[in-house]
Amino acid sequence: DLAEQYFYIALKGINLNTSVSLKKGIHESFGELLMLIGKYDEAKKEFEIAFNLSETTLEQAQIQGQLAELCFKQGQIN
Repeated sequence: DLAEQYFYIALKGINLNTSVSLKKGIHESFGELLMLIGKYDEAKKEFEIAFNLSETTLEQAQIQGQLAELCFKQGQIN
């Protein structure tokens, strides 16, 4: 998938000068894409990275919501 390839390129471009919010955004968006294409384990990893990069409780809550959606899609939540 072309979009997935672009995210891998973006991840490779992250360095010490990349802002925390941009890093979080890349990981969160990549997690969303992976979830949409059914790569749930990889999506979870990206969401967890984004969660750890979150700077506010609101950002953390938003990512927890995405993790909950991921669990639902995997049949872990009824």
